[in-house]
Amino acid sequence: MGRSIGRLERLAYERAQRDAQEGSARGLHFDDDAADHAINFFEHYLHHSKGEWSGQPFVLAEWQRWLVGQLFGWKRADGSRRFRVAYIQTARKQGKSTIAAGIALYCLIADREPVAEVFSVATMREQARIVFDEACRMVEKSSDLNKEADVFRHAINVPSIGGVFKPLS
Repeated sequence: MGRSIGRLERLAYERAQRDAQEGSARGLHFDDDAADHAINFFEHYLHHSKGEWSGQPFVLAEWQRWLVGQLFGWKRADGSRRFRVAYIQTARKQGKSTIAAGIALYCLIADREPVAEVFSVATMREQARIVFDEACRMVEKSSDLNKEADVFRHAINVPSIGGVFKPLS
């Protein structure tokens, strides 16, 4: 028996299908290499940091692969990303903080954007630290990311590009 989807999820899938068919007329294209690069970053460099999967590679669930592919694969005519903001809503214990930490680390490290600035923001610093702390643990569990980034109490720095990730309230 298949899993039912919600109205907003259905609309997102329908939008993606429309974009695949009609996006070029609006100056949009899907960059398979960019989508694969982001997905591969998760699956090759990130590891779960707690719970029953602690230490295991972050193999994305199907919905997560689709999400990451959509966010990083769709481009505008000038080559910039189509999506700059994403609203992600799932039930409790579905990995929202984990995927948010992975997306933050991708933007900080794998984009290779000079002086990248990434922030985890919430009304209270403790809330903002949830995603930030998960990202810190991911860096610490990855020998490759550990070479790229320095983890501090209130920031992750990437000296080679001058990038920083901080929690803010």
